[in-house]
Amino acid sequence: MSANANANLKANVKAKFHAWGGVTSVNRARALSLTNRQVNELNVCWNNVIRRVFGYHKWESVSTLLMSLERLNVRYLIMLRQVTFYHK
Repeated sequence: MSANANANLKANVKAKFHAWGGVTSVNRARALSLTNRQVNELNVCWNNVIRRVFGYHKWESVSTLLMSLERLNVRYLIMLRQVTFYHK
């Protein structure tokens, strides 16, 4: 990936993040409120990163790879964080 393409990707991610407007500050803690659509978009992005790193094609599923690496997809990571937060 060229430096220009990398800069464009960073700018697009930053713009999308700010467009969501979900970041608030409460007692110096950061909270991010995401809709289901936004979680799905993040999951797609994460899967695309995994595909690029491991040389998969767009039509190939990475769920088995994530399981073999003992990693969770973004949706489950967010749910896990919510459960651990509510448990405390």
